[in-house]
Amino acid sequence: MFNRDKKKKAKIEFNGEFPCPYCFETIKQDEVCFLIKPETEFQIIPPGMLELLATDAREEYLARLEAVKPFLKRDSDEQLEQFWKDIGGDTYKSREYPEEYISWNSPIVTPETADKLTINGYEKDEDGFVVSVTDNNEKSKKLSTSRICPYCHNLLPQFYGKYPVKLISVVGISGAGKTVYLTQLISDLKKYLMEIGIDCFIKDRIADGFIKISSPDEILKAGTIPDILDPPASVIIKKGTEFYTLVFYDIAGKNCVDPQRMNRFGAFIQHSDGLIMLLDPQQFPTIGAQHNTLIYDSADVTTVLSTMKEAFLTEKINRETGKVDLPVAFVVSKSDYLVNELKANPKWKNSLITKEVETKNSKVNWGDVLRVGKDVKEIIREYAPDSYLVENIESNFGNKAFLAISSLGCDTRWVFTNVDYLRGKYILSEEAFKKADDIFIDLDEEQKRKLNNYVSDYALVPGEKTQYLKYSVKDGLQFDCPILSKDIYEQRDTIQFEIDPKAETIYEMIPDERTNEWKQGTKFIISKAPECVPKPKRVEEPLHWLLVKMHLAEYE
Repeated sequence: MFNRDKKKKAKIEFNGEFPCPYCFETIKQDEVCFLIKPETEFQIIPPGMLELLATDAREEYLARLEAVKPFLKRDSDEQLEQFWKDIGGDTYKSREYPEEYISWNSPIVTPETADKLTINGYEKDEDGFVVSVTDNNEKSKKLSTSRICPYCHNLLPQFYGKYPVKLISVVGISGAGKTVYLTQLISDLKKYLMEIGIDCFIKDRIADGFIKISSPDEILKAGTIPDILDPPASVIIKKGTEFYTLVFYDIAGKNCVDPQRMNRFGAFIQHSDGLIMLLDPQQFPTIGAQHNTLIYDSADVTTVLSTMKEAFLTEKINRETGKVDLPVAFVVSKSDYLVNELKANPKWKNSLITKEVETKNSKVNWGDVLRVGKDVKEIIREYAPDSYLVENIESNFGNKAFLAISSLGCDTRWVFTNVDYLRGKYILSEEAFKKADDIFIDLDEEQKRKLNNYVSDYALVPGEKTQYLKYSVKDGLQFDCPILSKDIYEQRDTIQFEIDPKAETIYEMIPDERTNEWKQGTKFIISKAPECVPKPKRVEEPLHWLLVKMHLAEYE
């Protein structure tokens, strides 16, 4: 359907079955359901009022009600709600559908009701694939391409199931940069795939929502929250004459360690055709100490790896070698942190890690992949010597690569942004932010109780450089928390701030003249932004490697 010359177009072959990208139940293409435009003009008459109608009017109303009932909005969706209850969150309620008049609680057409509720039943494209329905509501008669899974009622990506599906999970400890990495990769996917002779044709709405970060003024998308699944992004690609669908998942590493989370999120790793495991260099003790940014010990990564192997990947273990056969790219993210180390060490002076990817004849440059892998293994061994991470990976994963990327090519900074963007952006140092994070998260319950009692007694005092802090001195307690700017500080008699770390927001507190108490004012979002103009490095290489391993790309 992408070739305008129908005479030369070969008929697409598909077996009619595919896995749901959410619940992974096997779906036959003629088993899908559709959401259709709801009836909006019909007015429901309350039972008490209905009795007041004349007999003829009441009968006419009841007949009309019976006719439009299948087209009315539903109050709930048990299957959809149950899926998201198990997986965390209710993001389905704000999801966009292909047609603007469709929403999660729109009427459903099933294979059993298609003859009654649609004009032509299930409509197929020229290859015989079910793509749409047109409702036969006399007030509507609208086309819908909003296919949903018959088991979990999640929206299926456009043309999903028509071509062979490859599922790719991006995994990493929170803060490793998964969401920013996927943003930079998927937003420029067409360019990255063209480098190796692959065309990218269609992105679904989720994939289209990834907008490339190209300016230091752009706010980075918030990272994956453990316990909540971000809807996967789907794209259709073409290699030669063959079409494929790629689906990308963003999986928080914590969901691979906690037993309760494992039960909910393990299926996404278990059903993956390839993994990209991000390793933050700040997890390596030596690097973290040099930058004063050590966030996790690398042993956390080892825990995630062993848990994934034992809990999710047992079916993918080669019984002869005892190693996982699933392709896994182990990728050091934020390689810009390594620049000074690479320059200082003669053996890494000419490393490709911080250079652009160069392909050969529209094929993956396998020599470069191997050279990067050699350097990355040496770096991990040198800067995380006690983790034995390389040894752990090599003894448990047989089909792996060691790679490095930088999604931005520079460091990030903390930014406080007014939610309505009317008062501009305020910048706060990472060091000051971490003080607040520790204060609020590490307090025991007794300290939290005391702190809550004295919120209204906070005063603003100047801190080092341009940072301004607030504190309470009652009962000897002192809590330092970052405030926004000198301009705000100068209003210290009338304004104070209160941090809500769970929601990643900060609230301006303004005195209420009537009650003489503090009330909540402007809400600011705590975000990050690039320190300079982003220049991504080797972002495409992990995907290039995976596509070779999936036999969708060639190498030289």
